[in-house]
Amino acid sequence: MSQARFAWAAFKNMMRAAARDPLWAFLSLLAAPFRIWQTLLRVLFILIVALFVVGFGGRFFLEQMGFGPGSIPFIALDLVTMLVLAAITFRLVTNPLIIHFGDMDGETHGSARFATNKEVAPLTRADTGLLIGRDPKSKRPLRHDGPAHLLT
Repeated sequence: MSQARFAWAAFKNMMRAAARDPLWAFLSLLAAPFRIWQTLLRVLFILIVALFVVGFGGRFFLEQMGFGPGSIPFIALDLVTMLVLAAITFRLVTNPLIIHFGDMDGETHGSARFATNKEVAPLTRADTGLLIGRDPKSKRPLRHDGPAHLLT
């Protein structure tokens, strides 16, 4: 269920962005009815296709097998159809949110990242190399003497 976790993180990021810039949030809400149509029609088309394939196709198959409406296989098919449609809807609604506001790991900045405590420890013990700053905890100078590129 990582999609739900990513969606929740993206939702929190969206709320932070709205708190940082309320004018953007207000204008986005005003523009939403004009921008939603293409996405809404695409989602409805996908849901209708899924309904026809899973729901009506399954009903046709069950009728050919001799099961009638109201039987247990029909009820199970209806529940499965509803779950499939709910999962597709959740996925289609949350993907744009995750893409725009999510903090999913990506390779947009190569391998640039913050160092962990384990990686900082040898830098505080080095006596030679490029002075890159001070350790905020021990206040000792950080020196790097290696082949990696540094962002300082």
